Amino acid sequence: MKINLLVAIVFWTIATIQSAYAKVIPPLLPKSILNMPATKAIKLPGIDRLVFVDEPIYPGSNFTWKEATKGGSRIPVDTMFDGRLYSAAEIVQNIIDFARDLDDIRAQFGNRPITLSSWYRTPAANRAARGRPKSLHLIGMAGDIRISGISPPKVYARLAPTWLGGLGNNTAYTHIDKRDRLGWTSGRWVY
Repeated sequence: MKINLLVAIVFWTIATIQSAYAKVIPPLLPKSILNMPATKAIKLPGIDRLVFVDEPIYPGSNFTWKEATKGGSRIPVDTMFDGRLYSAAEIVQNIIDFARDLDDIRAQFGNRPITLSSWYRTPAANRAARGRPKSLHLIGMAGDIRISGISPPKVYARLAPTWLGGLGNNTAYTHIDKRDRLGWTSGRWVY
């Protein structure tokens, strides 16, 4: 909490100085940061700076760290998964890669907004959600999505012919995962 306040004060101070002396000194911070609302900052393994939860996961992404980390409450941790230890930094990279897949899906559906009810889960969060022990949510490679204006069964039907990973059909959401990146065969199921 103290570090978030300190970061907000520093950015506010720089923004104030920059706006007051804009014609005299060059910009100290990029406009993308200056226009960002003051939000919670988190430290993510493998990223060498604080990240704001409302910040895009990668430049130009429609998805934020808020969505991936449940508002900053699920910071990736080293996780044993399927007989292999995934470092927290690897999981962060998986989240970044998965965001790219989500942006591709969003484009396929005419850039309709996508809401995620679940993305990355720590082992404790996965147990609390009664997730499977081999849930790809544990390593940042799964999400439960809703696409604005399209029912989950229709999302499932549209993705099924081309999606290489796992795909689950539910009336409340569509589960997608990247099991193909692990060499697993694609799976299709109905909840």
